[in-house]
Amino acid sequence: PAVVPWPSGSEAGGYTLTRRVNLPYAAVVPRVLEGLRSQGFGALTEIDIAAVLRKRLGVDTQPYLILGACDADLALRALNAEPEAGVLLPCNVVIGGDGDATLVQAVDPAVMARVSGEPEVHAVAREARRLLQAALDSLQDTGTEAPQADAERRRSLSIPVAYGAVDIERAA
Repeated sequence: PAVVPWPSGSEAGGYTLTRRVNLPYAAVVPRVLEGLRSQGFGALTEIDIAAVLRKRLGVDTQPYLILGACDADLALRALNAEPEAGVLLPCNVVIGGDGDATLVQAVDPAVMARVSGEPEVHAVAREARRLLQAALDSLQDTGTEAPQADAERRRSLSIPVAYGAVDIERAA
């Protein structure tokens, strides 16, 4: 399998909102869900990538959960403005084990909205970004710090891609 760096923060090419939480994964997941709920988001989907890899490939990895977060009001606004905007929904939020800490990343909706020329889709994306950022900011009082690149600390995580798997090298 290929090895690709898993960037964090600004290294991610500007398409994620990121928080590194200095708590174990199991303690962070309910806090992320509560932070999302407090901003009007629900988790439409929960994909336990670690469980999928264990079941399908027999590979053990750090915990890795993908949440499909959606604010119904914002989704309706976007779909009314441009029905094709549905392909941009929901907003993915990833929670991944990172040793004794946990990395939480959300897709930046403003980046996804760049594919649309509809002003209302851009307005919805700005609002969704503000709310997702507030949800991540709510993790601040749970022992978070800004993500820092540390070339000496790297872990590998397998993520399924199409019909195979890609090893993603993560910098914590």
